Amino acid sequence: MSAHLYGPQTFRQVGWKNGRGQTTELLAWPRPEAYEWRLSMAPVNEDGAFSDFAGFQRTLILLRGNGLHLTHDANDTQVLRQRFDIARFDGGARTFAQLEDGPILDFNLMVRTPAWSSTVQVIRGEDQRLLPHADHLLVYAVEGTAQWQNGSEAMTIATSHLLHVEDARSSTLHNAGALIVMVLRCGDAR
Repeated sequence: MSAHLYGPQTFRQVGWKNGRGQTTELLAWPRPEAYEWRLSMAPVNEDGAFSDFAGFQRTLILLRGNGLHLTHDANDTQVLRQRFDIARFDGGARTFAQLEDGPILDFNLMVRTPAWSSTVQVIRGEDQRLLPHADHLLVYAVEGTAQWQNGSEAMTIATSHLLHVEDARSSTLHNAGALIVMVLRCGDAR
């Protein structure tokens, strides 16, 4: 098991595949040029088509703004209206985004399928919980702070910071804010 903290100074700006914007890449594993999964945040300032990420499952979370309508392959629609609403969809679908009332900021997890599976949840308020085993455990502090602990090892996750634990064993998370917790496993076992 190994644990690392990443902050805004380590994040990088990357152009969208479709050339219509930029994303802040928090982490791409095992490397940015050839990743199996990637975490990013991006502003969406106008209606338009999403980039094609065939072969990836996408999980999108609304962090800021008044709503986003996603239409996949011209017939399946998902609406994110409230902060922390979540949409999951095939990265290869022809996805069109329509803003409800002005720009938004989203958080995006992409995992290569079927090699990887993921579960994503938002935790808000004062909370303490036991986290499951995972090939990769990722915790992003949207606001507030959290304390992660595994035996004698402990780390504080400050606002806008990301904890990445490889080969995560059972650990404890003490939260006082808003966190996005992602559990990634190799294969499709959930």
